[in-house]
Amino acid sequence: IHYDREELNLKQRKLIEETHKRVELEKTLKEMEWKTLQLNVNPHFLFNALNTVGRLALLENASKTEEAMYALAEIMRYTQQRNTMVSLSEEIEFVKNYLKVQSIRFGDRLRYTLDIHEDLMGLECPYNTIQPFLENCINYVVEKEPEGGDITLKARAEGKNLVIEIADNGKGMD
Repeated sequence: IHYDREELNLKQRKLIEETHKRVELEKTLKEMEWKTLQLNVNPHFLFNALNTVGRLALLENASKTEEAMYALAEIMRYTQQRNTMVSLSEEIEFVKNYLKVQSIRFGDRLRYTLDIHEDLMGLECPYNTIQPFLENCINYVVEKEPEGGDITLKARAEGKNLVIEIADNGKGMD
């Protein structure tokens, strides 16, 4: 009888420990759900704030600031996507907004050409494929050279492939 009571006490302690662990896990899960909800609210708040600043710039007749704010809002909206593939049209709109913001920053030191036939705009490409290359061109050519730089972005179809070419007039690498 003594052994059974000891075994019963041990099982009861284990049950209490398991219950405590479950309560802690549920608490952690609730905290994670709250943090996830906050992350989803913050972008919405940010878009509203950017639009408010854009409207203020409009009222103050600050057209470049207005243009930059709306372009930044569109950039933020695009970067919140969770898609791995997007249409070339969506990717190019993102790139145009990025280049618009950079053009405001660099003025006539940033010159770019987009050569993309309208027939290609429905094709799919990986999300955020082009911008990192453009950023590289801007960082190593436009920003570094006193006269700035020229960037060309071309797209074409080769069979079933979408080929995107990005070139700048920088000095290149050894």
